[in-house]
Amino acid sequence: MPRKIEKESKAVIVYKMIRDLISNGEWNAGDRYSSFDISRKFGVGRTTVNDAIKILEKKGFVYILPNVGFVVKRFSSGSREEYIEVRLALMKILARHLIQNQDEKILEEAFRKLRLTKASYDIQEYETVVYGLEDFHLHLFRASGNGYLNSLLEDSEDLYYYLLSRLRRADFQILGQVVDHEMVFMSALMDSSLVQCKKVLNVIHNLLNQAAEQKQKGDETDDR
Repeated sequence: MPRKIEKESKAVIVYKMIRDLISNGEWNAGDRYSSFDISRKFGVGRTTVNDAIKILEKKGFVYILPNVGFVVKRFSSGSREEYIEVRLALMKILARHLIQNQDEKILEEAFRKLRLTKASYDIQEYETVVYGLEDFHLHLFRASGNGYLNSLLEDSEDLYYYLLSRLRRADFQILGQVVDHEMVFMSALMDSSLVQCKKVLNVIHNLLNQAAEQKQKGDETDDR
């Protein structure tokens, strides 16, 4: 699925490229990269690279090495669980906002994006599924009518993307379950059922947490 990059700065584009390399497991925790390495790899200036690295640090993907570059960060089980708990709370607030300010056109467009994502899963285009879920979520966030909530959710989406990318590589069947439950979530939104929305969100985030734990245990076994 092509990315819409025409309105993004060079630094954001480089940030997303590096985010993808980390999320897809091509760059691993503890790997070190200099600003020069990144500048040469992506063919951009050092100022752009440094701006991209600052975004990576803000989003929690790396530690900055002053005057050198960065180290890819390892996500502990504790930080992951804390993130998922915060993300779940934000999504429940979002559901309430969307139901209170229900806009059928916006919800229909979100559902259309989600159906396309489901179709991608059905034809085993799993990488496209991850991009599709990100696009679906960002559309919902912008429909909340609350700028502060939108900002918090957009910040949380990058680590959600990371978890989904890892999940895609570890267990595509659970990824399919996430997509199916997102469909149920959208149906509950359109039916204005906040109780059902919250139940489904609990299931989705439990799936992600369990899958992440399994992936972490597998990685630790491989390290031995």
